[in-house]
Amino acid sequence: MKPIQPFITAFMILVLGLITRLSAQIGGVPMTWLSATPGNNSVRLAWDPVNDPGLSKYIILRGRHDWNMAKIDSIPNPTASDTVYTDTGVQNDSLYYYTLWVEINGMVTGNSDTVAVKPTDKLIAELLPNAASTSSGGTDGGYPLNTFYEDFKYQGLYTHSDLSNAGLNPGANIVALEIYPSQSPGMDLDSFRVATAFTNLSNISDWVTTTVGYGPAARPATDFPMGQWVRVPINPIIWDGSSNLVVEFSNDNSGWANGGGVYLRDVGNNRCLRGWSDSQAGHYPFNTSMTVAADRYVPWLRVVYTEPAVLPPTNLTATGSYGQVTLNWTASITADVVHYIIYRDGGSGTLAAIDTVANTVTSYTDATVTNGVTYSYAVAAQKSTGEVSSLSSSVSATPQVAPPTHLTATAASHQVTLSWTAPAGSGAARILIYRGTSAATLAIHDSTADATVTSYTDSGLPNGITYFYALRTRAADGTRSDWTATVQATPNYTGPVWWVATNGSNSNDGSETGPFLTIQHAIDMANDGDTVKIKPGTYSGFGNYNLDLKGTELVVMGVGGPDSVTIDVQGSATNPRRGFKDLDHNYSDTTKIIGLHIINAFAPLSGDVANGDGGAMLFGNPGDITIQNCRIGPGNKAYSGAG
Repeated sequence: MKPIQPFITAFMILVLGLITRLSAQIGGVPMTWLSATPGNNSVRLAWDPVNDPGLSKYIILRGRHDWNMAKIDSIPNPTASDTVYTDTGVQNDSLYYYTLWVEINGMVTGNSDTVAVKPTDKLIAELLPNAASTSSGGTDGGYPLNTFYEDFKYQGLYTHSDLSNAGLNPGANIVALEIYPSQSPGMDLDSFRVATAFTNLSNISDWVTTTVGYGPAARPATDFPMGQWVRVPINPIIWDGSSNLVVEFSNDNSGWANGGGVYLRDVGNNRCLRGWSDSQAGHYPFNTSMTVAADRYVPWLRVVYTEPAVLPPTNLTATGSYGQVTLNWTASITADVVHYIIYRDGGSGTLAAIDTVANTVTSYTDATVTNGVTYSYAVAAQKSTGEVSSLSSSVSATPQVAPPTHLTATAASHQVTLSWTAPAGSGAARILIYRGTSAATLAIHDSTADATVTSYTDSGLPNGITYFYALRTRAADGTRSDWTATVQATPNYTGPVWWVATNGSNSNDGSETGPFLTIQHAIDMANDGDTVKIKPGTYSGFGNYNLDLKGTELVVMGVGGPDSVTIDVQGSATNPRRGFKDLDHNYSDTTKIIGLHIINAFAPLSGDVANGDGGAMLFGNPGDITIQNCRIGPGNKAYSGAG
């Protein structure tokens, strides 16, 4: 790669991992660019071919000093494609110098310029190498290293394509970032930070939440010489292969000085956000106290990373069913996984490998299990090289017959009816029914004949008591499923016949054995089509006069007829009352009043009763209501109507 500053000479190029391409003239033969790329205990040399018909050999020289190099290898009779050489006889973190000699017609004509490089177990990838280049100057606020303002914060976004095009594979472990200063900071940096984040955003319009991977640290301006790659180590981050990378640089100074900038790449849209402050923007992360501008330029950046480790699969789940456990997971993001190893622990405390599946498989069914025993599982990925990942997170499951589902309880008088959905899967023999007066007192109560039954009626229960229910499935081998959810219901009398007795209570349920005390309460409990039956006796007092059907289509009848059931209204001139009032809802012929004797109703022309009409009963627009076998009087009085 051609340097940004062409005047830099070879003796200046000692920065770790710098790939430098220099030109020379050898005996009049154009010697093209030579580059050196560091690798793990290796160096890759590359050059442009020499176009001379007399070319007979390339000679590679190496040394620990640029003034003391020796031949290490040669490429005789090179073709146009013989322009790459990898030296594996080097050690990481040691500095080496290389040059290339060219032999023309059997004569060495001279050597190229020299490149310097340090092999490393870290890989270096340049992002956006083909994008248009520019640089930020000493007064361009917000760019990395700029000190013209007291504080700066910069975020640039690099897409997953930028990373993959640079050679990174999913799982790459990024350990450092390198920037290329175009101008050293105008002053020392007091509180320099580098932060990162992975995101699915494609551009930046607001600050992205990041995690600091380096700093805050005081860095002298001399740490950022212009025209050299400067490396900043960060806490390692693992790229998943699909996320975009946000890189943030910031500094918090107490003063300012003209200077500082980096070389930039033009990405054509707003993938950068930069902020600056001329009067101390408070403290990092400066989210609300800076002048902020979006931009289309991101720093010329190199990422330093290690080859992807074998990463385990994720999102492992285990589901137990009768005689088996089913595992599901999300595939490892490592590119060259060949298969997955299944590990199981059945109670020994140690996970052991039990099987392998192909790399295209993301589920596994373990049928070599015992019902009722809890098993733990984990899965590892293995590469073609044999390298095995760490284990995934561990999950547990118990193989057993499935329970019923969707249990409901519906109360009626003296009974509760349960309904459910039959258990899924195999192995179910019958359904066990548990009952209690609280969720804590559930005990076996009954069972079904087989597992296909989906309802059960628990009868003979006293009304007014709440019962709790849950179910379990009994398997063919005698094991039992998990519990269903617990449901509850309270048996209550719901008609359709409502009873009233002189010795009843409105706290009763209205059944024949638990009658109400007042006729009005029974009417209020009834629904259309119900019947209110009044047992023999005389009924008076509140709730037994001014009776109002309230539009309900029902039958009110005295058991034994008017000779047995009397409604004593106890009305007077000072206390006017009727037997029934407001029978004006256009009732149908299903509404009936039968077998009642109504006495002492009193409805004068004025008083609490709305008007003087109708003593025993007041009709407005009764429709087809039926009055049958009723006796009116003595003692009934009315201005007009039924007395």
